[in-house]
Amino acid sequence: MITNDKRKGSIRKSLFPSALLLLAVLLLALISPDAAVAGRARTISAGSAGSWPAVSARAVIVMDVSSGKVLYSKHPHWKMRPASLTKLMTAAVVLEHDHIHREVIVPGAALVGGSSMGLKAGEKLSIGQLLYGMLIPSGNDAATALAYAVGGTLPNFIRMMNAKARTLGMRESHFENPHGFDQPGHYTTASDLLKLTRYLYSKYPLFRDIVSTKDILVAGHWLHNRNELLETYPGVNGVKTGTTPGAGECLIVSAVYGTRQVMIVILGSRDRYADARALLDYYRAHYLASAAPSASSSAARRRKSIGFSRRTLVTRSFVIPYPR
Repeated sequence: MITNDKRKGSIRKSLFPSALLLLAVLLLALISPDAAVAGRARTISAGSAGSWPAVSARAVIVMDVSSGKVLYSKHPHWKMRPASLTKLMTAAVVLEHDHIHREVIVPGAALVGGSSMGLKAGEKLSIGQLLYGMLIPSGNDAATALAYAVGGTLPNFIRMMNAKARTLGMRESHFENPHGFDQPGHYTTASDLLKLTRYLYSKYPLFRDIVSTKDILVAGHWLHNRNELLETYPGVNGVKTGTTPGAGECLIVSAVYGTRQVMIVILGSRDRYADARALLDYYRAHYLASAAPSASSSAARRRKSIGFSRRTLVTRSFVIPYPR
């Protein structure tokens, strides 16, 4: 008679060779070349997700625009002072509500100081020319002149700015002026600024052209772009700088590599260009099949550089090629 204990021992003995065979198969799989490659791929993938470079900025967001995926963020919803990145909202309101060819007279109240297009009271310029003066050298005078021209009064234009923010889903933002001076109640977030920048890039070709322009003469005013990455870092085609004592160094960057576009928002930095270069380097190394821009992209950038070189002078009556 076979007891229960003897039956259990017999079963264990019969299962033991099978277990050894299964263990051997698993070991062979682990040391096979395919398994080794897969293991390295898993390691690289894990490192990519968590190894973005340390930056001095208090708030950052990096998006691969082509896929719509946020690749990296640091305090993207912190409410912070935006400095002259405010002018992107001013541009959005102006482009939506006015005609770029309409001429306006610069009021004396527009000469508010700080970074400047170099306007004088009584000058006559078009809305489009003032947009160049606001976005390229970050002219506070041009921003204020646009606010008066489009809103009639500053309080009314500021109401238009906040209404536009609500329309765009910028629920973490509130504006108190059109130029970005530090002021109580004037704030936004990296996440909201990303929404705003994507909107402007997708809707207004004129905006894209202006923020990618390095140097240009408009209405007798020589304009030099404050974005040091233009024409110095591969692929960069915009967007805007900003600095105040309360905001620190701020920067929004767009860069294009073939069919891929990346946008980076940097707020409260101690060295915005070092931060931007580190983030762009990481993006190119880990998220592009090829780190180099395509030949067509490079050629287009060369044409752009030639078109806006210091030898190109745009007259007072130049025509902006974007009719409404």
